[in-house]
Amino acid sequence: MPGPDDLGKHYQAAATHIDTAPNLYAKVIRPGLHELASNADLAISEALTSAQNGNAPALAAASAAAWVRFVVG
Repeated sequence: MPGPDDLGKHYQAAATHIDTAPNLYAKVIRPGLHELASNADLAISEALTSAQNGNAPALAAASAAAWVRFVVG
């Protein structure tokens, strides 16, 4: 079981990923995805915003919506 020091490292790593994810998404994935599945792009953008705001329930809902919208198109 992880100790308190490990949890702090994981928390910091997660915070770093949340901060860098929107930029990476905008540069790498969004340009192609927006043309193919604009609804999925919108849901992913909402999920990233929710993550940055620390809103876990909204992140979960937007993430699920992104997958559904990606599959449906």
